Amino acid sequence: MNQNNQSVLQKNSSERMARVYLILFAASAVLTVIGMMLTNGRSFTDTLYYSRYGVTDAFMDFYNSIRDAGTREVYKKGIIYPPLANLFFFFLSKLIDPALVAAPFKERFLMQSDMVCQMLLFGFLFVSLALTIHLMRQKAGELLPDGLAWVLALALALAYPMLYCIQRGNLVLLSLALTMFFVFYRSDERKWVGELSLIALAVASGFKLYPAVLGLLLVRDKDYKRVLRLLAYGFAFTVLPFFFYDGFESMKDLAVNLQTFSEAKRITPVFVTTDVLAAYAEMVLHLDFHIMHWLLFLPMMAAAAVTVFLCEEEWKRVFCLVYLFMNLNSSGQTYILIFLLIPFVLFLLQKEHEKTDWLYLLLFAVLLIIVPNLYYRFLNPDGVLLLNERKFLVRPNQLLAAPALQAMMLLIAVQTLFGRFVKKKNANRA
Repeated sequence: MNQNNQSVLQKNSSERMARVYLILFAASAVLTVIGMMLTNGRSFTDTLYYSRYGVTDAFMDFYNSIRDAGTREVYKKGIIYPPLANLFFFFLSKLIDPALVAAPFKERFLMQSDMVCQMLLFGFLFVSLALTIHLMRQKAGELLPDGLAWVLALALALAYPMLYCIQRGNLVLLSLALTMFFVFYRSDERKWVGELSLIALAVASGFKLYPAVLGLLLVRDKDYKRVLRLLAYGFAFTVLPFFFYDGFESMKDLAVNLQTFSEAKRITPVFVTTDVLAAYAEMVLHLDFHIMHWLLFLPMMAAAAVTVFLCEEEWKRVFCLVYLFMNLNSSGQTYILIFLLIPFVLFLLQKEHEKTDWLYLLLFAVLLIIVPNLYYRFLNPDGVLLLNERKFLVRPNQLLAAPALQAMMLLIAVQTLFGRFVKKKNANRA
């Protein structure tokens, strides 16, 4: 088969995959709207972040961070953001009324109705989403028709975890865009673009720490000179900002805050980690949670780390690296699923699609598309705020996320290892 025919088959395969995803997305959107009409919007809003305070908590990751970062004593408050993120919000805090920054905890919601705070939020969301949509459209446009690439990018911007992060106003939206730029353009022929991609990942890591794991792609590429430059940028954007605060003391405080935050979190379906499966095993099969944790966590993390260096497909390498920080309880909650947009775009654009790729497409759809909650009216006819574990029954996306993500990682690992075994066996026969 000549190169032109291969290119046509690749394009047709990718187009077909993209169109099937968009059909699933459209069906989900229609059913979600129908469910909202039957429940005055509650069937959807209750699948997002639940307020525990009797008022809406929308966008409060953004507003709380401005308030928390308003002074240099931020790490004494138990904040878990890296210093670059706190510097970002410290700058924003200087653009609003000081009384709002200094407001007591119970009055922090006043920021939601302040015009300047709203404009800062909308500006942040616009920049983050515009960058993400542009990068996905540009990457998808390398193989898909321009119109299809645009529709796909817009649909992915409305993925469930994206909507969840928008509702929270979480800085992870900007971190995603920067990380996506690195993955898509680290090997660009234009040297300045490749260098800018290193800086983008360093800034993304300065905001959220865990994107730094994607730097292992350069190790996988054996591009060690750029690894050293990335480490230098990482030091500049992750370590040096500590000295705006208390230097080494702030580093120690952040480490303690992260450990305390992780230990204080109770495992629920909001998490996408193996610990959710361990919790299910304890609840249903009465098995010991801690034993199940280690039996699931260690093999899955090892499989992801090994698969990065064994698999040939770019999207699988990126997925495995993303999985490594998704499977940590300190970061593995619903919002982290937005990083699946990066391997998903690469998945659609891979050179060849096999029959098993349809299963991968289905798993991606479960993790990214809103799963319609058409049973809300029967579960909660009065539309009251559900408490305790009952609230998760109205969140099908979160109930399915951990099993789907773990199944996907397992499938990738098994397929990669089996493929390597078959390839080696055939080579020995030859």
